[in-house]
Amino acid sequence: MLILLGKTYLARLWCIWEVFTLCTFCNDELALERIEIILLEEYSEVSKQTDNFNTDKAHCFDPNEEYKLRYIFNMVGHDSLDKVIELLKQKLQSLKPKEV
Repeated sequence: MLILLGKTYLARLWCIWEVFTLCTFCNDELALERIEIILLEEYSEVSKQTDNFNTDKAHCFDPNEEYKLRYIFNMVGHDSLDKVIELLKQKLQSLKPKEV
């Protein structure tokens, strides 16, 4: 799964859904192997966004779609969604620039 991680990625509920789906059907190790991240912003900016992620700030263009996705997230539980964000943080950590 290719993730073009920029400033709007975590604000789009469908993007979160796609990663959530991958993590639901794979174990954590396999999901981490399958995720490829390309940063569209500075590492520090994207890292802040993942650290401050809040599902309530992510939305869909269509309110009906947003309702359906939120319904599923609520049924499955926010622990599963938190796990997805933690996996993204782990993968992002591997892209952290080396300090000189």
